[in-house]
Amino acid sequence: RHLAGLDNRRQLVDFGDRAVNHAMETGSEVSILYLEIAEAAQLVVTLGSNITEQIINKIHTVLKETVRTDEQITRIDDGRFVVVLPMTKAFKAHIVANRLKKAGRSVEFESGEEKFRINLAAGISTTEHCDDEVSLDFTDFCTQAALALKMSMESERHPVVRYDETYEKQFENLPDKIAFNQVEESSEAPEDPENCMEHFGEMFSGILLGDYRAIPESYVQTLIEPLENFLAYAREQQSEADTKD
Repeated sequence: RHLAGLDNRRQLVDFGDRAVNHAMETGSEVSILYLEIAEAAQLVVTLGSNITEQIINKIHTVLKETVRTDEQITRIDDGRFVVVLPMTKAFKAHIVANRLKKAGRSVEFESGEEKFRINLAAGISTTEHCDDEVSLDFTDFCTQAALALKMSMESERHPVVRYDETYEKQFENLPDKIAFNQVEESSEAPEDPENCMEHFGEMFSGILLGDYRAIPESYVQTLIEPLENFLAYAREQQSEADTKD
């Protein structure tokens, strides 16, 4: 298994510690994003480790070209990456995650006559709304992001999953710290999107009226990604309209 070299791992932890400490001291936010190539294990079986390594390296390059200069991305395992997002709230981190997922999906690979693309699963942890009485460091937030990532990996769609919308509601205390490349068993995945769509009209009315508590918690996670994508699209359209004016 590929692990980040000692120097890369040290740089990641140092950068992450500084970002988390700064967020705690200034009242700002930092988000930790875990990404993983969902098909990595299957690629090794069908294409072999050498070709899979080339695919992972290509995706790593694309992701590095997509992140901002003040963000840091590190490959920590076979097909798994950590992105530290300083000065980034959970909402923005979700948008960044979708942008990186889209960038990874845009790369087309060939195997013989077959062409294919990969999918990235994503898990997010953030210092936003963090309990001041609980002392957490960078590795704690990595643990949270890794757990959220596992939930994303277990879902067929591999959606962006936020720790504070899943595990935080189910566990009173953090699970034991875990290595960057290990995760514990997770709970059930978010509600199936098809079930969610059956009640979307009713829930959307609740959103427009501000009656958020009327939306079942099991549907909240499923609604986040499409609504945030729409908001990002709406802002882009508004920005273009303002420019034309």
